[in-house]
Amino acid sequence: GDSDGFRHYIKISGRDLRGVSQYVPQYMYAREIRLLFQMGTSTDVLVRSKDFLVSGYRNRLLDVAAAFARRWKEDIESTSMDSSGKEILERQEELKRERLREEAEVEAWALASCWDVKCASEHYF
Repeated sequence: GDSDGFRHYIKISGRDLRGVSQYVPQYMYAREIRLLFQMGTSTDVLVRSKDFLVSGYRNRLLDVAAAFARRWKEDIESTSMDSSGKEILERQEELKRERLREEAEVEAWALASCWDVKCASEHYF
């Protein structure tokens, strides 16, 4: 990870670290992996990477589901009586397509991350 960049970002954040908190797990993972690479423990690198990626994958899917539920409630459940059935069905389909697209983005992130671990491992070892 870019430890100098991360430290600079923390410094400019001042006392309010809420904006930085979302980056802490990734930063800690990157630092831990770097240390494991330096120690030459390739199995530990892969185990830790798997755990981090599975956790990140699950959390991102949960975020997608929560956003979908929120948009559904805002757009469908709060629809006025003046809306036609066709309009409601079209919006439902649009929301479902958005959710599928977002889930596909999570899948792409997971695959790209696995590939990054593979490439880093090949480069290091």
